[in-house]
Amino acid sequence: MAQRADISVTWERWQATPDGQTARLFHLTNRRGTRLTVSDWGATLTSFKLAMPNDNLRQLVLGCDTLEDYLQSPYLGATVGRYANRIRGAKFSVDGQQYKLIANEGENCLHGGEIGFAHQLWDAEIIESIPAVRFTLHSPDGDEGFPGNAIVTVTYTLSEDNNIRIDYEATVDKACPFNLTNHSYFNLDGVAGDVGNHVAQINANQYLPVDSESLPDGSPVSVEQTAFDFRTAKAFNQDWRKIVSDQRYRGFDHCFILDQNDGSQPVAQVRSGDEQVVLSLYTTSPAVQLYTGQYLEGTRGHNELVYQNRDGFCLETQYMPDQPNSDCAEECIVRPERPFKHSTTFAFHC
Repeated sequence: MAQRADISVTWERWQATPDGQTARLFHLTNRRGTRLTVSDWGATLTSFKLAMPNDNLRQLVLGCDTLEDYLQSPYLGATVGRYANRIRGAKFSVDGQQYKLIANEGENCLHGGEIGFAHQLWDAEIIESIPAVRFTLHSPDGDEGFPGNAIVTVTYTLSEDNNIRIDYEATVDKACPFNLTNHSYFNLDGVAGDVGNHVAQINANQYLPVDSESLPDGSPVSVEQTAFDFRTAKAFNQDWRKIVSDQRYRGFDHCFILDQNDGSQPVAQVRSGDEQVVLSLYTTSPAVQLYTGQYLEGTRGHNELVYQNRDGFCLETQYMPDQPNSDCAEECIVRPERPFKHSTTFAFHC
C-alpha cells in the first residue's frame, strides 16, 4: 500500500552501539511540519518538535545528541521493561515459583534491571500503510532474571493533528509480570527550564504512598486533602514542597490510580507555563507515574545543554510499582494465552 502523502517517514544512520552495531534515527513528519524522531536504540523517543501557530518549531521533550549521553542519562525517552518502575528486593513469585532479578538500584530492580529494554538495540521497520515505525525485541528466558521467552513490539505513530500514539504488545511462553512504558521527559515551554509552573490535572481519586526507596508504603489511598490531589488543575510547584524533607529534590515521583482507562477520554492534561501548549494523555493502562525530574541535574542534553533538576516531567503510563509482590499481582502477569497489550497517546494542542 502506498504511503499516505500527509505523513513522511525517513531514516538515517546515527551512532555505534557499545557492541559495535549501528543505531538509527527515524523521522516522522506531518503536513503541519511537526516532527517526531525515534531511535532503535532502546525504542527511544529522542525528539518531538511541535509546529506552533507562528510557524516556529518548539522542542517539547528532553533528549541527547549522542548515544553515549543516552547511556548516562536517566532513561530519557526510552521504552523501559520488562517491568517499569521498581520491584522490591529484586524478586517475585509466579505460580509458586520464585524468581530472582538483577538488582540495579540498591537491593531493588528498577526499569527491568541493569540491561533492560532501554539499553538494547531493537529491530526496526517502517510500516508505510499507517505510517509508523515499529520496533521489535526478543527477550530470552532468564533475561535479567525474568522467566520465559518474550517477543515485544512498540509502535510509534504520528498523526496529522499532532498526536503521538504508542502501542505496546508482548507475547510470552511462560507466565511473567510485564509493565512497559515510555520514559519521555516533557517541557512544554520548550527545551529546558523549571517545569514547576506547568499546570496539571490528573483524573485520579487515589495515589500510592511510597517509602524512602520509592517503593509502595501500603495500599492506594485517597488524594483528598493531600498534595497529590490533581483532580482540579494546579501548578506542579503549588504543593511539591510538602512531600519531601530535602528541598533540593522537591517534586513528585508517585503513582496515580486512574479513574478510567479505556483510552477514550483524557486521563490527564498539562498546560505549559506560557499557556501556549496543552498535552492531553490517553491510555489503556491502569495507572500513571508522575515524575517531575528532580534527579536530572548534570544530564547532557540537546545542543550541549546540561539539564537541571525539574527541567522536565514524565507521565509514565503503567501498572503500579512492585505490583508483582502485591495482592493484585495477577493483573500484571502476562501468560501465553493472555498477551500484554496497551496503548498510550500524547495529544498536543497549541
